[in-house]
Amino acid sequence: TSAPDLRIKKLLINDYYGNSNRIPDAGESAYISFVLANEGDFVCDSIRCLFSSDRMWVTLWDSLEIVKPLYPGQSDTVSFYVTLSETLPYGTSLFFALRCQSAKYIRQKTFQRRSGLQVEDWESGGFYKYPWKRTGNSPWAITTTAFEGKYAAKSGLIPDGGSTILSITYDMIQPDSVTFWYRISTESNYDFFSFFVDNILYGKWSGIRDWRKAAFKVPAGRHTLRWQYEKDIFQAMGEDAVWLDYITLPIFALPVADAGESFSICNNQDSVYLEGKAENYTETKWLTLGDGSFKDSLSTATWYYPGEGEKLAGKATLVLKASNEMAFSADTLLIFIQKPPSPPSSVLAIPDSICQESMSEIILKAKPADSGTIIFWFKDDCIEANIIDSGFSVKVIAPEETSLYYARSKNACGFSECVETKVTVNPLPFLYLGPDSIYCSDETVVLDGGDFKYHFWSNGATDRYLIVDTTMIQAGMMQMLHITVEDSFGCRTSDTILIGFKKCAPGIIDFEQQYFGVHPNPNDGTFVLTWKGGIFPHLEIELTDLGGKILFRNVYFEAFSPQSVRVNPTPPPGHYLLRIKAKGKQWVLPVSIIGE
Repeated sequence: TSAPDLRIKKLLINDYYGNSNRIPDAGESAYISFVLANEGDFVCDSIRCLFSSDRMWVTLWDSLEIVKPLYPGQSDTVSFYVTLSETLPYGTSLFFALRCQSAKYIRQKTFQRRSGLQVEDWESGGFYKYPWKRTGNSPWAITTTAFEGKYAAKSGLIPDGGSTILSITYDMIQPDSVTFWYRISTESNYDFFSFFVDNILYGKWSGIRDWRKAAFKVPAGRHTLRWQYEKDIFQAMGEDAVWLDYITLPIFALPVADAGESFSICNNQDSVYLEGKAENYTETKWLTLGDGSFKDSLSTATWYYPGEGEKLAGKATLVLKASNEMAFSADTLLIFIQKPPSPPSSVLAIPDSICQESMSEIILKAKPADSGTIIFWFKDDCIEANIIDSGFSVKVIAPEETSLYYARSKNACGFSECVETKVTVNPLPFLYLGPDSIYCSDETVVLDGGDFKYHFWSNGATDRYLIVDTTMIQAGMMQMLHITVEDSFGCRTSDTILIGFKKCAPGIIDFEQQYFGVHPNPNDGTFVLTWKGGIFPHLEIELTDLGGKILFRNVYFEAFSPQSVRVNPTPPPGHYLLRIKAKGKQWVLPVSIIGE
């Protein structure tokens, strides 16, 4: 009866994303492929294939594939993408199972592969993959008569009574098996192909045989595996040769190199001590990708001397390589070479000029010149004992007096130079309007707001001087007058005075207020200054406008009353103030200038 006959023929591993050894290794991604064939005489239609594996170690990205119809005699390949765990132990047996169904026909098959399996299949085209030794009368050679792949090993051409030997010696970390495929064409019972572990014969063969598989248990420890073709002293038969292919070697100890964790040093360090580690090795060696040097590159623990190029680049890249007869591993160590930090930039205080007792905090700001640095702040002196804070922007207590602040960058290699910024503390303006007083109602009082940039009187006036009389305060009344002044630094202060006026009896003179007189007043700039009393050894007068600007100044020595005064040049008509200084006191009188 005609029927399809679906077969799962073999498994292929394509790990070109990994090391391309066609063996499942830890951390690899690969395609697991199965070769399907229809060996029946009827079409296999609607083929559904379900893939499964050891989920503890294998991640399946897709487990179901639909295969196109297979006609009698046809074959096809179905592939599944997998990722193997990074922690997959070396030597673990993995299963890969495929179940395919076409109509009512079902086929399933499970394959086993060992992770990290060490295979010599000669596909390198030589004896380079492992430390093979070829001895005897003639060395083994590579041939294209292979069991698997393109290449196999063939015994050397030897004379009667000669031998050709292929051997390998290494440490086997646990009891395991060695398997190999062999083909022989020799004189039966006389010329033998033999396999030895150390000097113990495990198997021998002669005659003419096509490819066959041999497998033997090998104990743990250091052993020599030896394949040997040896002839007797008489005639040869067949091709007088043996072939060897696809050897699976017992598990050996993979070397492990650990260069250590990356770290940083300062560029003024001449050397750095390395403490690498290695396991399962016969040799270690440090390598550098830069221009530095090692004290002893063959020791895992040694000194390294960074080169000038590495210091300039800010990094040294070192590699520790560990190897044994069978394999090697390497680990990379980065040494970051730091320079002492550059001073910070844009160092400033906000604000950098304050009035005494005007604020509780100021802000200090700076920009780092290098990445990975911290900015420290100092007050009065740039020493570590005077650190007040750290950060790119900090708030600190406002100083009570003019002070210097410093910023310094710091990294693992120490502090930078100091950058200074100054905070000026301006004293508050001094202002005194005088004592609270009561004046006669026919008097005029001049209040002096001081020589400041701005004046703000409580009645809205903004001039330095404020003339007060009964037009402002009625006789018999008292009034509180207030002024706030601001100097050129923006600092302010205030004062208050209580002034009142009263009616005085005729003929009674308040000496302090009426000591000086100006006659006539108003005048054209020429007047007589009179006072009660004797001679003043030093008499100084100033004529100012109401804003305090000095328009005229003169000094008189041995002055006596009456004293003639001529203001030159004569100011425009208006109201002015005459400031009189004598005997350590000061008087201010109003003066009016009129045109001639």
